[in-house]
Amino acid sequence: MLAFALLFPLGMLLACLWPMALLRMPSYLAFAPIPAFVAVLLVSDDSPLVVGPARLHLTFALDLPGALLLGVAALLWITAGAYASPYLQGRPNRGRFAVCWLTALTGCIGVFLAADMVGFYLFLAMLTLGACGLIIQHETADAWRAGALYIGLGLLAETLLLIAFVLLAMNIPGDGLLIGDAAAALPTSPHRDLIIGLLIAGFGMKAALFHSTSGCHGPMQQRRRRRPQC
Repeated sequence: MLAFALLFPLGMLLACLWPMALLRMPSYLAFAPIPAFVAVLLVSDDSPLVVGPARLHLTFALDLPGALLLGVAALLWITAGAYASPYLQGRPNRGRFAVCWLTALTGCIGVFLAADMVGFYLFLAMLTLGACGLIIQHETADAWRAGALYIGLGLLAETLLLIAFVLLAMNIPGDGLLIGDAAAALPTSPHRDLIIGLLIAGFGMKAALFHSTSGCHGPMQQRRRRRPQC
């Protein structure tokens, strides 16, 4: 179920390479998060998924806190997908919206499921890229400014997180890069204070970006206002 939760939206994203599938994809967006929600109901916290060779593998797992967060997120994505389908009827750039939406969704699910720092960082970057595409969907001047601000500060936040992850990896025994091992090694790290500061700054910027851009250029805002505002 962990694999299906990730592969289903990713498969829908890859299907967008075909023009006919891209044209119809906005009508099926609400189905993409359903496997993730089912995984929350069926997957136990002792069933990790390991993908790839021994030294380059990615690990996915779902514990109770992650399941709660993923369950809420999946319900929100299902609701958003159901709303997007009728809203996009007859509008330009429907296919691009579907691609960006599925990219952001796959990144979001991957962030909640990733149990190692490499996978977490990759899916976080995927989420940032997809969200930026959604922000500039309407291609107004305000949308382009918001998109440029989002991608610029998002890349800065991810750079801070990357430095923190590298410092954490230096203190993990063996070749593993599991987030749990990194958290256990943090208290004894000689760079503990720096790592904590980088993590707070990086995740804090990410949270602030989501809060500041979530109300801009969305469908509801476009209906309520003649001119999009941030």
